Amino acid sequence: MLTIEKLSAGYGRADVIHNLDMKVHQGQLVCLIGGNGAGKTTTLRTISGMLRPSGGRVLLDGHDLRGLPSHRVSALGLAHVPEGRKLFGSLSVMDNLRLGAFARKDRVRGALSFDLDFVLEVFPLLRERRSQQAGTLSGGEQQMLAIARALMARPQVMVLDEPSLGLAPKLIAEVYAIIARLRAEGRTMVIVEQFANLALAVADHAYVMANGCIVREGPARQLRDDESVRNAYLGGHPLELA
Repeated sequence: MLTIEKLSAGYGRADVIHNLDMKVHQGQLVCLIGGNGAGKTTTLRTISGMLRPSGGRVLLDGHDLRGLPSHRVSALGLAHVPEGRKLFGSLSVMDNLRLGAFARKDRVRGALSFDLDFVLEVFPLLRERRSQQAGTLSGGEQQMLAIARALMARPQVMVLDEPSLGLAPKLIAEVYAIIARLRAEGRTMVIVEQFANLALAVADHAYVMANGCIVREGPARQLRDDESVRNAYLGGHPLELA
């Protein structure tokens, strides 16, 4: 579904990521872990067209995304839940959800109503807050809205950048319960997560980044049990998922 081949990208003349190779199969949840500054967010921004690669390519269901702007990438079926949510704070919850479907080709009333009903069933708090300005929601509610907005695009692949960022442990558990449900429903997802133990607990496959390069990969459970990975990336967070 998503293939990354020899991908390099960065800011200005300086590459941050170098010759990345990754594959995400349909229905798979893949996580990308590593320390601060490893290049995880840069990778997602390049995949979704926010950054232009200096080398390599990204294929989405066979479509070459190289050089395409973000709105074209979105229209082809990739939705990006960015770090920090990036909602339209002055607009209502419902308006944010409707904007998530803006690039869809099947913007007919029946299809949009079906997906809107689905996301409000997955996120019942958003139904209660549907008329509230997005900027007045709590951090956890904003993260849920950001994920729901991405789902409204009916993406083939959804990428999530630090979904636990700034949230209390209870809210992190709620967000990851939703991610686990989406995975069980066969959604294809890529997650970048600062707390590697959370991502590895729900992922099928994992890649480990350091200094802009992939240094390890394998089944998520296998990496979670690997002593060197545990020592480097899995310590210090109060929330553990079974």
